[in-house]
Amino acid sequence: MPKDACYHKVVSRYGPKTSAYRSGAMAKCRKVGAANWGNSKKKEDGGLARSILSDTSDSSRTLMKKGGFKPHMMYDPKTGKGYKANVKADHDRMDKKGYTHRKPKKKK
Repeated sequence: MPKDACYHKVVSRYGPKTSAYRSGAMAKCRKVGAANWGNSKKKEDGGLARSILSDTSDSSRTLMKKGGFKPHMMYDPKTGKGYKANVKADHDRMDKKGYTHRKPKKKK
């Protein structure tokens, strides 16, 4: 195998020892090109995790990076019942009551 740019990038990440992970990474690198390999698409648009609200009660947070408010489910942590926040006012009202974005696990 030639020691091209992909070889050097992959070996720097996966180490000098040959492995299946390294071989797969080498193939992917050569497919997309060394300049593009290892660049995450999520980092370019801010990622989904950054665009969705966190479960903290900080009222000064922004709802979405791009596109404004999107309807989503909120859950009562005491009962586990879900309600849909169709507009920002619904979301703010439920947030003040302590509702979260993650469905609570059922207690056995």
